[in-house]
Amino acid sequence: IAYSPNLMIKAKKVILPLFIAGIMVFSIFGFAIVNSIGSGSQIDRIEYEGYSFTYDGAIWTTYKANGDKIEFLFDPRFIAAVYTGELIPKLFNHKKIYLSVDPSDDLAQETQYFRQILQATANAQIVNSCPLDKTGCEQLPIKNCQDAILGEVLVLKLENGENSVQEGESCIALIGDSLYFAQIVEKIRLEALL
Repeated sequence: IAYSPNLMIKAKKVILPLFIAGIMVFSIFGFAIVNSIGSGSQIDRIEYEGYSFTYDGAIWTTYKANGDKIEFLFDPRFIAAVYTGELIPKLFNHKKIYLSVDPSDDLAQETQYFRQILQATANAQIVNSCPLDKTGCEQLPIKNCQDAILGEVLVLKLENGENSVQEGESCIALIGDSLYFAQIVEKIRLEALL
């Protein structure tokens, strides 16, 4: 076999780029494998109020002593820090709760979620209502803070706006967006279920 300088130059021109491309591909592949192994083995685990919670990347999960599985959307430490004023004790100290929402606030989904959680956790009759007599409220009772009765009737108002809690003796207005309402509902669940 005869030695040809042109053939060696051509071989170097082909082999060197292939070698570099191979290194780059295997580097990326190796990084992806190491990263997936690392993140897969790092399931978040925390202890909160005597319960062990695990996070799978989407849901926080714990188990009650009887084996019931409980899932949360947020880290329980974060949920615990969400300010709700005296909402939770009041939910459990009244016989009837009027969930008062203005239809123009477009909070139907949030109202439904609050109603479901309150029915599952509070030991009270839950009644949908409106704060004002207006279109969309024809079939609902009109309930506002003046209708609240300490220890008997709680009026819980949901309103769009900047996240805040406004409280009276037996009347609470939760003002916020969908995310804030989801956090409050999760806090109610956390307090009631654990």
